[in-house]
Amino acid sequence: MESLQNTPYEEKIFMQWKAPNETNGVITLYEITYKALSSLDPSADLTTQRGRVFKLRNETHHLFVGLYPGTTYFFTLKASTNKGFGPPVTTRITTKIAGKPGLLLFLDMSSASGSVFSRFLVHIGLIFAVTELCLSLQCKSETRQPNFYSHC
Repeated sequence: MESLQNTPYEEKIFMQWKAPNETNGVITLYEITYKALSSLDPSADLTTQRGRVFKLRNETHHLFVGLYPGTTYFFTLKASTNKGFGPPVTTRITTKIAGKPGLLLFLDMSSASGSVFSRFLVHIGLIFAVTELCLSLQCKSETRQPNFYSHC
């Protein structure tokens, strides 16, 4: 497919594409499959977030609705002729989260002396979800004092 474009919203994704330049015959339809891969909401039931859509050859766009905010979806788009499906085009798209720009913050940190890795999603002053937290510090003194390790 040529020029696959998408526009994510909170609970929907608009996808459009152009027909491939080279086909093995006349395109008869398009098939789009999708499934949710991950969500910022740990309580989201992603097993219901999948589907398959068929579009006629002159329909080169689709609006996927009923999606979850802050969720990454995997899409596969294929064109079919009377000889079968051509090679797929795949993409990952993440839906947006409500809020004004600047109120959403991701924080990733690392240090050379150990590792501090935390990922927080802060939305309007509240922690929406904590996806990972691992703190590992190594304090070492040059005066041959005991080494101190802190692990979580």
